[in-house]
Amino acid sequence: MLRKASFLLGFSADTDKMLSGACSISGESHYFLGNRYRLNIVHTDGNPKASTEKREETLNNFYRRELKKQLPPLVEKWQKVTGVQVNEVKVKKMKTKWRTSNPKDKRIWLNLELAKNPLKLTEYVIAHEMTHLLEKTHTERFHDLMDSFMPQWEQYKNELNNSVLGHFEWKNA
Repeated sequence: MLRKASFLLGFSADTDKMLSGACSISGESHYFLGNRYRLNIVHTDGNPKASTEKREETLNNFYRRELKKQLPPLVEKWQKVTGVQVNEVKVKKMKTKWRTSNPKDKRIWLNLELAKNPLKLTEYVIAHEMTHLLEKTHTERFHDLMDSFMPQWEQYKNELNNSVLGHFEWKNA
């Protein structure tokens, strides 16, 4: 969505990069729980030339910490709804998907980028992955379970699929 907006408004590729998490300059836009915030870089270490990588690491640490705070009540809620007990939920940076799970170990990994989206979309992802612990693939049974657990899941899926998954510098190997 941000990519489309920057294109439609005539912004450059640099703006696209700023909107998706480059941590380059004060004033660029970043999202948290679906809300837009402007970055204000404050140099607490006295080094006004701190690297972009260090600023991005700081922002990612914030996203990770805050997303992890949101997870326990959501996991507990959806364990009750789905009847599935999850052994572990982890957060990691992923380039191409929002989540993954291991049904055998009852483990779920969530993409760090979810912290940028409204909490209802993180709930959808949790419910989706817990449903995969009951039904491994997207069968008719999977869809029926999702319909019973979260009737508006397809709306959330579309909303999530229309959001930006983040900016990554792809390096040739």
